[in-house]
Amino acid sequence: MLKKILSLFKKEEPKTEEKPTEVEEKKEEREEKEEKKVRELTPQELELFKRAMGITPHNYWQWASRTNNFKLLTDGEWVWVEGYEEHIGKQLPLNQARAWSWEFIKNRLKELNL
Repeated sequence: MLKKILSLFKKEEPKTEEKPTEVEEKKEEREEKEEKKVRELTPQELELFKRAMGITPHNYWQWASRTNNFKLLTDGEWVWVEGYEEHIGKQLPLNQARAWSWEFIKNRLKELNL
């Protein structure tokens, strides 16, 4: 009798396909981003970035301290400061942002007629 009762509790319910959680989705997105070739900005790209952001010799150190001395990376779509990958795709005020899309940078250059 005891064995029969225990066997009732040991029965496994049929597993249903579970939807991925938000954490799993973010992990998958990060893995996809890591699969893309990430590299440092070329000197030409860095110069474009500086122009678009209005970085001049007068405010260089303010930006340099904020961006860890311009250790900027790109995957072809986004530019971000190394270590701030979580900022990619987020809309933050310009003075708090640590990731920018190339589209945003191009639009800034157009606005400034550069």
